[in-house]
Amino acid sequence: MNQDEVIKAGRELPERYADRVSPEVLDGMQLMRDGGEYGELVGLLTAALAKSSVPITAAERDELRELVEAAGEGGEYVDGLTVRD
Repeated sequence: MNQDEVIKAGRELPERYADRVSPEVLDGMQLMRDGGEYGELVGLLTAALAKSSVPITAAERDELRELVEAAGEGGEYVDGLTVRD
């Protein structure tokens, strides 16, 4: 995944996960998006999902793994994500 793909995905993440993160995390994600801080946004989202054990799909986990690898943020939380079958 290249930088342009990280940016494109980062722009969409707040809306896609709005119903699965706290209002505070969502606010932080929106601020990071608006400031162009997509790596930090991915890290915040991944950490929030892992810490709260919010279930995600295997496809979402795989996408987040690709994003954290490309962005270099939040990788330590990927293995802690809760995947629903």
